[in-house]
Amino acid sequence: MSFGKWLLIAVLLAGTAHQLWKAHERSVAARTLLPLQDTNGFVPVQTPDGTPPDAVLILAALDCPSAAAQRAEAMAEQLNALRIPNTRANHYHAAVTSRDPPASCTALHLG
Repeated sequence: MSFGKWLLIAVLLAGTAHQLWKAHERSVAARTLLPLQDTNGFVPVQTPDGTPPDAVLILAALDCPSAAAQRAEAMAEQLNALRIPNTRANHYHAAVTSRDPPASCTALHLG
């Protein structure tokens, strides 16, 4: 076999191994959260400063044509129609200063 074929095979194997590793990392992260989720798939998370404690926090790109952003926009509209308070944001920042669980938590849906 020529050197080019061996190089192509090596590149394909490396790419496949990389994709398999990334899929494994995502599944490990999801399995870590499984024991924390409730019956609806929500897990507790610390809310960002300034977020009302009685409002749904929707994290998604603002004014974006992507399908995920459009779903978030539709969800916000449905929540508004049901008079459920909600807040939209396109960023999230949290700083862990202690190992103790936060006193006030909201929920993050998995899936």
